[in-house]
Formats: sequence, C-alpha cells, structure tokens
Amino acid sequence: MARMAPEELAKKIGGGLLSFPVTHFKQDFAFDEAPYREHIEWLLKHSPAGLFAAGGTGEFFSLTMPEFASVVSAAVQQTNGRVPVVAGCGYGTAIAKQFAKAAETSGADGLLLLPPYLVNSEPAGLMAHVEAVCASTNLGVIFYNRDNAILNESSIERLCECCPNLVGFKDGVGDIELMTRIYARLGDRLTYIGGFLRPRRSLCLIWKWESRRIPLRSSTSFLSSRRRSTPPCAGGIATRSTSDCESLCCRISRSVTVERDTRFRS
Repeated sequence: MARMAPEELAKKIGGGLLSFPVTHFKQDFAFDEAPYREHIEWLLKHSPAGLFAAGGTGEFFSLTMPEFASVVSAAVQQTNGRVPVVAGCGYGTAIAKQFAKAAETSGADGLLLLPPYLVNSEPAGLMAHVEAVCASTNLGVIFYNRDNAILNESSIERLCECCPNLVGFKDGVGDIELMTRIYARLGDRLTYIGGFLRPRRSLCLIWKWESRRIPLRSSTSFLSSRRRSTPPCAGGIATRSTSDCESLCCRISRSVTVERDTRFRS
C-alpha cells in the first residue's frame, strides 16, 4: 500500500470512526496472524476511517521489534489501501525511533506516539523526545497526551512549528480547558482524537467493551470524533449524554461477542 502524506493521513483519520484491534496470540504467545487478519476484515465492514495496529489496545508494549513489524505488516497487507494504518510507537527516544523505522518499513501510514516508559520528563525534555521521533520518520505522527507525557498549548504549538509531520493530537487526559486552549491556539493545524476512557458529558467518547469470551482486559474498540450513529456491533458510541452512553453500553454488552481468543502478555 502506498503510504500517505502526513496531511492526507490527518484528513482521513479525522473523517469518522477509528478502529483499535487487539493483537492475536497463540497458546505459546506467538503472534497468530490468520485470526488477526480475519478480525481486521470484520472491522473493515464497519467502514472505519483508520486502523491503529499494535497500539495500546494492540499490546504494543508486549511485542518484540520483529513481532511489531509482523503485526503492522499484516495490518497493512489486509487493509490493502482501504484505510490508513497507524502504528504504535513509544519507549525511550532511541527505541521509539527504531519502532518508527520499523513501522515505516512495514508500510504504515502514520504513528501514534505513546508516552515514554515511566519517566516524568520536564516539558523541554518531552518536547525534545517528540521532535527527535518526528525527525526520524516521514510518517505523520499523532502525539498521545496522557499519563507522564502531558504538554500544554504552548509546547504543542512549538512542536507544530518545528515538526511539519506532527499532524494529530490524541487526548488521554479529559481536561476540557486544556483542549479548548490547544484548539484556540492551533485550530485545524492538528486532527484531534479523544482517547480518555471514562464517559464525560458534552463530549464524544471512546468506549471499550470486554467480552466474557476474551481473557483479562483485551478488547476491540472504535472511536468517534464527531456525533454519528453506528451499528451496535461496531462498538462505536458517539453521544452527548453520559446516561445515553451507559444505556447503549448495556445493550452492547448483551449483544456483542468477539469471536476471538486473545491473550494478554507481560
């Protein structure tokens, strides 16, 4: 699949629901490619705007570099240009750059840059980390603002000035005032994705469900960046009311069974 320019990636993923598939493992915890591809094909039936391979839900943190490359490559081959594929990326700067290179070699269209491992950096250090990863790749980069990697509007603005391929901002905090300040400062320079997990009023949400047939905390999820209706089996919830969300979630939990056996690895 021909990789997209960062600007095209940003436009594509901002156009609708986003899919975050789990990674499938065999009994010996080796990557199980066949059911992973089948699951992606099932997700594509619901017309997502983008697919995030080997991200947080896809257990990026549990994969070796060769496994990561295999997962991203399988996603790229299965989507076959129908939707952009964004790969997870993280850890320290040197390792993150290696993952960025592996994702680019495997045909990904973009990167979701997760926080560095545990370290609570000063803003300047975190900005240097993001800048170094962006400079190491031609792919469009989405910065995941959460946990120990939280930047304010001034820092994000400076990064956008020096990193033309920084095209997305995923909010994992749920700070409405911060998001308002970032958007007021940068407007449509970035594509914004909501990534916090708890329902909040007056916002579109990401909602994850856990099937009883999936061990531990594996899940399949969709994200809506704007209000739209989706089939219950797609797992997408776009709502402006917490009560509406909880009601729909109850219906989903009764109606959805994910026909895959995935396992958490540490």
